Amino acid sequence: PLLESGYATIVEGLVLNHLPKELLESPGRLMLIVAGVLNLIYCIADNTDGRHARRTKRSSHIGEYLDHGLDCVTSLLSTFLLMTALGAESYYAAWAVLSVALVTVCCHIVHQEQGVMIRGNRFFSVDEAMLAFGLGLMAVGFWYPSYISMTVPVEWIATTVGIPPQYIPASLVNTRIAEILLVFFVLSQLQVFLSIVSLDKTILTRPCSILMYANIAILAVSYTHLTLPTKRIV
Repeated sequence: PLLESGYATIVEGLVLNHLPKELLESPGRLMLIVAGVLNLIYCIADNTDGRHARRTKRSSHIGEYLDHGLDCVTSLLSTFLLMTALGAESYYAAWAVLSVALVTVCCHIVHQEQGVMIRGNRFFSVDEAMLAFGLGLMAVGFWYPSYISMTVPVEWIATTVGIPPQYIPASLVNTRIAEILLVFFVLSQLQVFLSIVSLDKTILTRPCSILMYANIAILAVSYTHLTLPTKRIV
């Protein structure tokens, strides 16, 4: 009990006393910040455990398997948590998760068979993704709920597309920044998948890929029959 009270005093003095009052009154927001910090700690640990094992000559095949297996699980959970925290509906967050799952599984298969690890593209690697997950969750916790209503200015859309603002479809007028980030995220995963296919075209017909295609088809069909409600976690 004495030790626990000592830890509690340290946490209260170093952390809780320096947080805004509105955060302490919103456990959901505080948990998002904690999740972001833990995600960053995981990112550091994930980049050092393999090097430490090789340096101390304690690396093994089972250790490498477990390391990559946990990476797969963590990347999927982090993707879904960040997308839903940004206000995306579960249906759209599922698209992001499926894209990450397809890329992650195929990436590790190619790494196992050819010894080549494709960790992303030249704009966005796995390390940047993990940093984005951690910092993104922390940002959501600090700035909730203002980010939900942040929309892309019509002038930006018009400039990007190259048409006058008055010709922008009504469905794009209130496009939220979070939705734009989701589109870029899925497109970046597609680009990584094409890079993997360029190394091994048989990956397109592997059982894991076929199962992913089936999941994508089910998700696409479900949109016409079922709309999943958005459940706020904050």
